[in-house]
Amino acid sequence: MIGICSLFLPNLGSRTDIDHYFEHSVNAYLNRAKTPFYATKATLLYYEMLKFRNLYKVAPAALVRMTGEVSYFKLT
Repeated sequence: MIGICSLFLPNLGSRTDIDHYFEHSVNAYLNRAKTPFYATKATLLYYEMLKFRNLYKVAPAALVRMTGEVSYFKLT
């Protein structure tokens, strides 16, 4: 909730703090609660909030970071 509220504020604070809040919530849903549905829901909400703030450059990287599936993109 803190991450969502931070993205609603007119002056955007530190993006690393917001990333940390959302990453913590996704990890809590996956590891503690064992509910991947809610982890996916939090990730998509984060993506939509970044689009709402017109942070289009940051949004794809945030999706990759939240899902942890970087191995597909390291193929060279």
